[in-house]
Amino acid sequence: MLKTVAIAAMWLATQPALAQQQFPLRDERRQTPTTSALLERFGEMARRHPAAHAVLAQSSDAYALVFVPGVLGSELKLDGKLIWPRLDPEQDQLRLPAVLIDETAPSNTDPRVSRLLYGRALDEFQARLKDHRIKFVPCGYDWRRDVRAGAQDLQDCLRRDAAGRRVIVVAHSMGGVVSWTWNRMRMENRWPDAPQLAGLAILGSPLGGSCEMLRMIQTGYVQPTDYTGYSEEDSFFERLGNSGARKFRELENALTEFFSRSLRATVLSWPGALELGPASADSLPSGCVSSGAFLGPAENAPVVLSHFNPRFWRDQPGASFLSGIDAAQVPRTLDAVLAKAREFRNDYFRVSRAEVPAYLYFSGFWATPGKAALATDGRFSERPWYATEGDGRVPAAATYATLPGHPPTTFAGTRGVRSVHGDLPLDEDFQKEFFEERLPRLVNAQVALAAMQAMVDDRALLRSYVLAKGEPVIVNELAHALGSTRAAAEQIAYVRDAVAAAERFRAAYCGETKTCADYRLASAAREGKSSSLGVAKKYGASLAGVDPHSPRAVLAQGNKGMQLAKSGNWESAAVALAEAEAGFDRLPDDYDRRPRVIPDFKAKVRANLGRALAQVGRCADAKRYLETANGQNKFASRSWAEACVETASGQRVVFAGK
Repeated sequence: MLKTVAIAAMWLATQPALAQQQFPLRDERRQTPTTSALLERFGEMARRHPAAHAVLAQSSDAYALVFVPGVLGSELKLDGKLIWPRLDPEQDQLRLPAVLIDETAPSNTDPRVSRLLYGRALDEFQARLKDHRIKFVPCGYDWRRDVRAGAQDLQDCLRRDAAGRRVIVVAHSMGGVVSWTWNRMRMENRWPDAPQLAGLAILGSPLGGSCEMLRMIQTGYVQPTDYTGYSEEDSFFERLGNSGARKFRELENALTEFFSRSLRATVLSWPGALELGPASADSLPSGCVSSGAFLGPAENAPVVLSHFNPRFWRDQPGASFLSGIDAAQVPRTLDAVLAKAREFRNDYFRVSRAEVPAYLYFSGFWATPGKAALATDGRFSERPWYATEGDGRVPAAATYATLPGHPPTTFAGTRGVRSVHGDLPLDEDFQKEFFEERLPRLVNAQVALAAMQAMVDDRALLRSYVLAKGEPVIVNELAHALGSTRAAAEQIAYVRDAVAAAERFRAAYCGETKTCADYRLASAAREGKSSSLGVAKKYGASLAGVDPHSPRAVLAQGNKGMQLAKSGNWESAAVALAEAEAGFDRLPDDYDRRPRVIPDFKAKVRANLGRALAQVGRCADAKRYLETANGQNKFASRSWAEACVETASGQRVVFAGK
């Protein structure tokens, strides 16, 4: 025995030291306390156990956070000379050569994320990752080309800078379309050496199509100026600041429009830019043109309006978009560019489930071009664009809400924020939620899964964990960390695999201990003011040993959820309470001999579930529970009287009086 310990000590001495407290990554809201508890105990074991050390050492440098910018956001070079970004862009240099319309053609533009345009975001991302040992990898692409060529640029960057790592992608604007396409091509085994995708965050991406590039063809590149997000809570100084920002952008636009007007016709040589528009069949009106019909020239016949059809640009309304542009400036490659863009947007691109946790951030507070307003002759009316809600460039609806046929489980989470399109990577709400909650929660869950699998494979390691008084994670919390629920596991492969792995570990753990501790019921739940982590340690292993279909499991989940609500861990409370409420049909009112115990328990669970849902911004779901409990439960009555902020849209909902 002493010899074994000595060998282990000598082995550990030769290994690189693990960063202190590296795992679990700090989750500001401790949404997965049992996952954190497992990693904390496993980390203690790693100091003396070679197998545990190997698992965490392998995870220490296993992740990379990849940032993919939007259109115009990458530097481009031609023969080593910078051609973008420049204050004096040359039209001939930025016009895409005919040979590069083919997405498979090689290119030497050496795209890199532009520090001029994204420097603040790059520095902020790097600073937020410094304590996590997650490598930061900015990846540019040639935004002029077909999106699939951009996906190849992304893969080249990952091969160069993120080899051997699992990647979590944060993508802005067009970068979201590129990243979604890269993931599809990766899943189709386009690249044998493609890294494993661990997560995806999309910021203001035109997944459903945006008309912004058509507006750029008409006006040049201008910044959004109309902020529509004033609320009654905005102070005078906040409104004054917004007004000042608008005046600054108007001044900025005078300059950017001047420098970019020469590029208006050049955009028509960029398949990638036109692929950002909505799908549009040749025989149907363009989604970027108002629906009012107008007649064509000589034949008195309706003009074909699809912006992917060459006739759109040769007749009206395309001629109005190109007003002031000499016909000689229109690229000769236009027909081929339109055909490529049409094939990508109409036939290839689909927003199907990414098979990893995907998070969506969007804004709906800025006036955004919806459709071009045309007169009956096909020319622009006095007010050339109808406005819709969005981030100033991409309509909120185009980010996800109106995507045809996408399943509700496509995204693990959606969040409405207030920033204008270009500022989304720096948005305070996005940065706080993603870097302080979603990212550590996701990485902790995946490292915990690796630790659990190691213990299933190595019973000696499992015995060490049991002797160290380690406990299994609660499966529902693990699913929640991955942006889902246990109930949805059958629909989502990565959640199903994670749940199966956690249940295998639970079975091995309970087999090793020979018994799993009984779950303490209501009296134990009211013992004291336990923290979220304390609740997990108190109830975690016992829940693992209860038949999930039994009445006792319902009582266990309900009491756990109420204790989590008491400690302010609202999201975990909502998960547990929803699980309990869903199992009420398995908990008859006469389960306890005392006649009012179970009905009172159910009422308290529903009241606390309403509170928890309101706290996490699920106002519509919260309303039905709070409305029933209002006047009967003082905490529910308080939540009923307070405003609820809907997480998905950022809108304030007032229950009282409705």
